[in-house]
Amino acid sequence: MAIHYAREQASKIVHELGASALPLRERLYGAYARAFIHALLSDSDQDYLPEELNQSMRLLATRMTARDGALQPTLSRMTDRELVECADEMIDIALHILRVDTHRPPSGSPD
Repeated sequence: MAIHYAREQASKIVHELGASALPLRERLYGAYARAFIHALLSDSDQDYLPEELNQSMRLLATRMTARDGALQPTLSRMTDRELVECADEMIDIALHILRVDTHRPPSGSPD
């Protein structure tokens, strides 16, 4: 996938988490299932994103599927504070993707 598609999915994450009256648990589920896991995380090994951003995505995915490797059971047992922390992390990742400079070489590449 290209950075343009990753940015589109990052925008969906921000919209999903912020533009709804649904409870945070449901918004977080939607953002993760509709954009984060399918579009961003599956592409996290590509070199157009900085490695630290790829690592942040992997860590968040692990946190959000900690219970039996599944999203729903993990979210259902999270406290409100944990939900907010995960939402904040996901928005932070999305905003970093939106700010990736496509004119500079990827991290680890020679200039």
